[in-house]
Formats: sequence, structure tokens, C-alpha cells
Amino acid sequence: MDLKVIARSKPLPGVPDVVYTADFEMHLQATTDPHTSDIKTWLEMTPIYNTFPAVDKAVIFGSDAPDAFIDIMCNSDGCNNGAGAKPIDFLGALSWKGGMNGIEPNDTHVSTGTSNHTWNGKVNGTGARDVDLSKALPMYFVTLPVPGVDPPPAPDGRKREWVSSTGPARAPDLTVRCEKVSSYGAPGCVLSQYVPRPRSTRRTTRPPRPMPGWCRTGPPRRGWASPRTIRSSTTRRSHVQPAAGTRGSPAMWSARSTKAKDPAGTYRRRPSSTTHGPDRGSQGRQRQRAP
Repeated sequence: MDLKVIARSKPLPGVPDVVYTADFEMHLQATTDPHTSDIKTWLEMTPIYNTFPAVDKAVIFGSDAPDAFIDIMCNSDGCNNGAGAKPIDFLGALSWKGGMNGIEPNDTHVSTGTSNHTWNGKVNGTGARDVDLSKALPMYFVTLPVPGVDPPPAPDGRKREWVSSTGPARAPDLTVRCEKVSSYGAPGCVLSQYVPRPRSTRRTTRPPRPMPGWCRTGPPRRGWASPRTIRSSTTRRSHVQPAAGTRGSPAMWSARSTKAKDPAGTYRRRPSSTTHGPDRGSQGRQRQRAP
């Protein structure tokens, strides 16, 4: 998900407002165990755009500013300490330098953190239904970033101030469900929103060529034959190899005479005793004339 930090100066008559922005890519994950009550969350922050002045700590999420924070919320009475925020143990600074270097921010460091939670065993009711023996634990991060720089003064020298924050931003819920259903084994927690993605059905091989318009199907006709009705004589017709990619399609037999290509009859074979195909009469006459 994307998080946009906006710092806007308070309006002053006759001068435009000053607006700085910083964009971050936020990646929140949760790890559960279907047979334990442990829940582990992981958050990654990656800067992707920044128009704040190119000074250190231009955008602050952590302890470098008294009002800034970023925590993980477990919004359920099923959490070990009840509903509320829990700090994140971050690896990496939670403040970023402002400005851009071409298409990338001046400060590209990534900060990651973890926070561990525990289900206290509470469920929705006392019945025997699955819904009575389970508990939903919505989790999300909340943050209040603050600018680490002051707005520049107005052209006439008047001092500017930032617009006060309207409150912390929050991410969509990442719901964990914990349950005591006996048929599932020992009590534990799962990610109820997770659905395994099916294997891709995208074609990974090159499709066969479409069958040419002259490749006919159906019963053999004069001038056409399938591989099972091959003529025993090549005097009248010659074999033409099927086109590449048409495996299993009927072979094509040319109706052109081979006399022009073979006037001496070098490639003619003696007719066999068995003939196939619709034109048996002509081959029968050839057998009668054979010495």
C-alpha cells in the first residue's frame, strides 16, 4: 500500500501555500500458527518520492519528533493486552532526508520492523458453533509523520506555519482469526483473508499454427486422402508433407501429375496387389496392362 505525507502551510492572504509531499511504499505482513496463539507482524517502509527540502530528517516517523509515531494496532479484546497499539521494533532510522536525485529520492534507505502479539484465548461465545469458538483480531498500522523542517517565509517576510495534523493515518485491516474448534486440533490462529492463488493457467508454450484453409477434414474424396487411404501408385498423385504444426491433421495429396517432373518414370513404383482409395478403376486397368 502507498502512504503519502503532505505538509501544507497555513493560508496567507495574497501568497500561495507551500506544499511538500513524500510518498512511501508500506508492506505489512502477519505470520500465524494454526496450533499456537503467537502472531508476528512485520512492516517495511520504502521511500519512493520526496519534494521536501534536501535536509536531514525532513520527514520524521519516529522518536526524532515528540509527536511522531508509528505503531501496530490489535483492535480486539482477544489480544494479550486488550485492544490497543503496540510499538514496532525497527531496524533502520525512521527519518528521511528530503529532495530528489533524478527520479529517485536523495534518501533511499529502507526501514523494517517487527511486533509480536498473543491471543489471550477469548472467543465470541459459549456455543458449539465455529463462530462461537473463534475470535477475529483485526490488525493494522497507525502512524503520524511530521515535517522536520519549517515552511519558508512569505515573499513579504511574513512567517509561515504548517497546518495542524488532522490525526494519524491508518492502514486497512489485516484480520487474524483464532479459534478453539476441536476438529482442527490444538487452538491456534490463521489469516482468514488469505486465499491461495491457483496455479496460473497462462499458456507457456507456443500454440500450434492454425490449420491452412486447404486442409480438409471428413471422408476422403477424389484428389484428397487421409494417411489411412494412401494410394499405392504414385503415377497419378504424389505425397506432400503436412505443414509444420499440423500434427494429427489430414495429410494433403496433390492432384498434379508427376509426368512433367519425371518423364522417364524413374520414381514410379510397380502397383501393389492391393489398392485403396476411391479411384480403384484406373489402377485396376494399370494391373491389366502390366506385363
